[in-house]
Amino acid sequence: MINGFQESTNGNGGQAIGFFNVDGNTNNVVEGNGGDGVIVNGPNSTGNTIGGATPAARNLIVYASNANTVQGNLIGTKGTTDLGNTQDGGRMTSSSNNVVTDNVVAFNGDANHNDNGVEVFKSGTATPVGNRILNNSISSNQAPGIDLSLSTGSVGPEQDLKDPDTGTNNLQNLPVITSAVSTGTTTTISGTLNSKPRKTFTIQLFSSPLLTNEDKTYLGQVNVKTSRKGKASFSFFGTAVPQADEITATATGADGTSELSDPVSVAPAS
Repeated sequence: MINGFQESTNGNGGQAIGFFNVDGNTNNVVEGNGGDGVIVNGPNSTGNTIGGATPAARNLIVYASNANTVQGNLIGTKGTTDLGNTQDGGRMTSSSNNVVTDNVVAFNGDANHNDNGVEVFKSGTATPVGNRILNNSISSNQAPGIDLSLSTGSVGPEQDLKDPDTGTNNLQNLPVITSAVSTGTTTTISGTLNSKPRKTFTIQLFSSPLLTNEDKTYLGQVNVKTSRKGKASFSFFGTAVPQADEITATATGADGTSELSDPVSVAPAS
């Protein structure tokens, strides 16, 4: 088990395992570690796999660079145990085309570090795009579950018509959930997306306890294609979600995954 690695007082270090920005540092596999500290850094560290599809392949904390897969890891937690990192659970710094999937990300950040579950962060001139954050369980972090940051202190994406703005994951617009209704056996979720015209997007739906505004339980997904005006609507039919739990959603397209939508509480069927 590898755990307990913390950054120094000047904010450096803290990784148990590091793949740094060196030519040829590619196609590595890290799996089966029970601790917290993997960093893959720089554009020359590509094609690495952190974790895997089976429980035996899990690790506990991952930082990623370009074109890597972060899959099936326990990041900041072991089951329900708080092993949270003092900063983000996972951070992609000026790195593109990563896939972060099927991870459990919880308890990251502390009283001194108001950090996120997963952050896509721009540093310097390289703008990270195409990062896909899918099928994860993200909860109990100090800050939002997914954050697309322009730079330190930046604000989140603007919900702009046809989504022409640029930045981390090109500031992919969020879905808007318009209703979430449960009959006790099924839940129907409806919503809209305004984004780039005539493009296909994957809308993923999640539920979480009231007032947590994260994405603890993955419910499923639907695909939509926007019109020439950049508009699309969606409906999702799934298993029952407890009334008053919250529903959130993400949109994923060629530019990558959005932040989480504003939450909507599940209402009883009328």
